[in-house]
Amino acid sequence: MNNTPSIPKSEEQMFRALLLLSGHTVADFSVEADPAGHVRVRGPHGTATYASRNWTAQFGKHLYEGLFDELVV
Repeated sequence: MNNTPSIPKSEEQMFRALLLLSGHTVADFSVEADPAGHVRVRGPHGTATYASRNWTAQFGKHLYEGLFDELVV
């Protein structure tokens, strides 16, 4: 029996749409839920953990703010 929570399909679709609309490559990112009620997003230039409620809105905001973009020094 697998106790790992799953992310609803509609939220996975929103995750992919947000990545595509922001110009990112979907294959460069991963998303997973944990038993504590959090969603973790990993990208090539950052990782973020969100509360499972409304996580896609926070993720979209972070994409817009450049949190997952490569740092330019």
